[in-house]
Amino acid sequence: FLFGFEPGMWSFGVPEKILGREQVIDITDDLTGEPHDEARRNLTMYVNEVGHNDSLRETIHALDEDDRTITYFVRIDNCMKKGDEMEVFVNYKQSYEDNRERKGYGKKNLSGTERSDEHLPSRLRRNFVDRREVLTCIQEADVVDLYLIVDFCFEIGQSLQSLLNEFL
Repeated sequence: FLFGFEPGMWSFGVPEKILGREQVIDITDDLTGEPHDEARRNLTMYVNEVGHNDSLRETIHALDEDDRTITYFVRIDNCMKKGDEMEVFVNYKQSYEDNRERKGYGKKNLSGTERSDEHLPSRLRRNFVDRREVLTCIQEADVVDLYLIVDFCFEIGQSLQSLLNEFL
C-alpha cells in the first residue's frame, strides 16, 4: 500500500490480534515494496494460481493449518525424468478471489459483472474501499499506534534518503 498507493497481493491476514487489532503479514521489503530476499528463496513464491481455469490442473495442494501456516504438498501423477520441467499450480479457493478480480480472472470477471484493475473506474472503486479500511484503522489508532506508524515511516524515509544520496 505504501509503494503503489493500493493494496498488494503479497500479504495475508492472521487470526491473532495484537493490542486488540487485526494483523496483516506481508512478505515484502519495507524499502522497495518488492518480495524480500527470504521470500524469493522459497519455491512457494513461484507457484501459480489456478483460478477458475478448468484447463489448469492443481499440482500443489495448500493446507491452511491454522489460519496462519500454509503447508504445500506436491502431487505429480507421472514420474519426471532428470531435466523435465513443469509449471506448478495451486488453488487458494475463495481466499484469493479479491486478487483474482483485480487481475481479471475472478468469477465476477468471467461472468461480466466485474472488470480488472486495468479498467480505471473499477480499480479506483476497489482502492477507495480498501483506503476507507486503512483510514478507519488510523482513526481508531491510539497515541502508541500513531507513534509506531510515524516511526516506521520515518525509518523508511531515512533508508530511501540514503539510497538517493548514494545514486545522486
